[in-house]
Amino acid sequence: MATQKRRAEAIWIDKRAYWQVNVQKDGIRKSFTSSTPGRRGKHAAELKADEWLESQTADEIRLEAAWVLFLQYHKDHNGTSNYNNHEQVGRLYILPSVGNRKLGQITPIMWQKCIDAAADKGLSRRSCLNVKLSISAFITFAR
Repeated sequence: MATQKRRAEAIWIDKRAYWQVNVQKDGIRKSFTSSTPGRRGKHAAELKADEWLESQTADEIRLEAAWVLFLQYHKDHNGTSNYNNHEQVGRLYILPSVGNRKLGQITPIMWQKCIDAAADKGLSRRSCLNVKLSISAFITFAR
């Protein structure tokens, strides 16, 4: 995971009596504050900002890593048949079609390409629906 370096320093806001630091990551802007006076307060506000910058959101996880977690969840909580169906659909249609992209970069059209790939291989309507159901289950799990 690539860490982002915070460029801003916390500043003391006299009117409100707190330290504030403004940071931005992937187009999202946040402010972090600490009402503790002195260097401790400044350090606390900057520490909060650094933790947020270094945190990895679900959108930054790669599809293959998330798919492994999804399969492990189904192996632990559901029957082996359900696990085997999801594993086969992922191995044959989802992972080759979408690739190892970050989850935040996957569009609905890419998911549709997985279903189209199954249809192009001659799968029945019901089997294509099973591919769609695996995709839906994965998206629900990822959220």
